[in-house]
Amino acid sequence: MPYSMTGFGRAECADANWLAGVEVKTVNHRYSDISIKAPKSLFVFEAEIRRIVSGRLARGRIDVYITLSPIGERPYQHRINWGLAESYVKAAQQLSERFGVAEALSAEFLLSLPDILAIEEESLDQAEVWSVVEQALQQALDQVLQMRKDEGDRLAQDILYRFGLIEQMVQRIDERSPMVVEDYRRRLAERMALYIQDGLFDHDRIVAEAAIFADKSNITEEIIRLSSHLQEAVRLLQESGQIGRKLDFIVQELNREINTIGSKANDELIASEVILVKAELEKIREQAQNLE
Repeated sequence: MPYSMTGFGRAECADANWLAGVEVKTVNHRYSDISIKAPKSLFVFEAEIRRIVSGRLARGRIDVYITLSPIGERPYQHRINWGLAESYVKAAQQLSERFGVAEALSAEFLLSLPDILAIEEESLDQAEVWSVVEQALQQALDQVLQMRKDEGDRLAQDILYRFGLIEQMVQRIDERSPMVVEDYRRRLAERMALYIQDGLFDHDRIVAEAAIFADKSNITEEIIRLSSHLQEAVRLLQESGQIGRKLDFIVQELNREINTIGSKANDELIASEVILVKAELEKIREQAQNLE
């Protein structure tokens, strides 16, 4: 069975130092469009994250949200801008000498000056961080795939049901088709009889006109192609993988054939069936757009 492009998954994984959370949301899209929102510290893993996501989700708009939180206190280190500090001290000395004021620079005051002190976290252990992030990502993707599979199964069953309805409609059209020519021949004879006295009219003329009409309104080829497309669509829905675009193409071909039938068969009952078929095809087209 095919997969839907709608899904959601969320997972968290942790070790002694880090807690990683991942959410993955997917909706239908013509191609694969992956968006990743994560802390700057995880940008180094973006290419690998894309590789994993694209390897498991072939199509759809895919939003990946990643959070990373330390467990316990993180070690920090400080960095003093010695050159800038020395410039401040020299400036204070020059002011003291020039204006005769006391030079009163304390370490506390220097630390309060802009850009003197920078506090930084110790560099991350990338292997450790990636381990928890990847676990959470894979688990979230597992959930997405299960949801997409379940939704795909439901969509496929609904589409198969509607194709079954269309098959019944096509059968009724096929059964009605021969009667259209006979009805036309009968109506033609009745009209000609009105203009010919004593009921004497040209029988050969009626037969010829009926034959011309039969040729113009013949829908045998369209019925055969419709049946062939329906069989292909049913077979396709039994497959797995990317079938959404193929199914969309088949629906277009079915629409083309049913429109031709509607224009050729000058009959009220067939026209009514054509409208019903087109309504079901539109429902199928909307469903197929969400299949991977």
